[in-house]
Amino acid sequence: MTYGTAVKEDDWLVVNNVADTADNGGATIQNPDDSSDPGMAYNGTHFQYTFHQNVRRVQLRLKYANDAATITDPVVQVFGKDGTGDWIKLYSSGGIHEIRIATNVLTDHDDGTNNYTDPVTVVTGNAVRLAVGVKTAYNAVSNEGSVHDIECRSVY
Repeated sequence: MTYGTAVKEDDWLVVNNVADTADNGGATIQNPDDSSDPGMAYNGTHFQYTFHQNVRRVQLRLKYANDAATITDPVVQVFGKDGTGDWIKLYSSGGIHEIRIATNVLTDHDDGTNNYTDPVTVVTGNAVRLAVGVKTAYNAVSNEGSVHDIECRSVY
């Protein structure tokens, strides 16, 4: 497992680098620590994102190749590890655990190589570490690029 730690609010770190292949067939992720639980990116690299204990929200976004078309948006499940070491479900600011990261090739930020979706805010509560599993895989037609990263940053 790889751990990333945000240094400042603007830092975006990859928390799942196989958003296109970590599909668990729509099943609910049961255990973020279990490598046999589909969707937790063990076929790529599974990242756990560690952040400062005063952080109460994080944002997620999808980074994808800017030539993508006919896109299936990824749906992720976010889990946090609290001070007791137990995993808990985390929810979007709208109260949703199965979070769709919506793409829009017309309005997503384009840096000339990749597009970046609008961020989705996740409430972390007392968690100090999180893991992002993919319930429904990102998919795109005519995508010549190989980037499909879910990124995260702390929001103070």
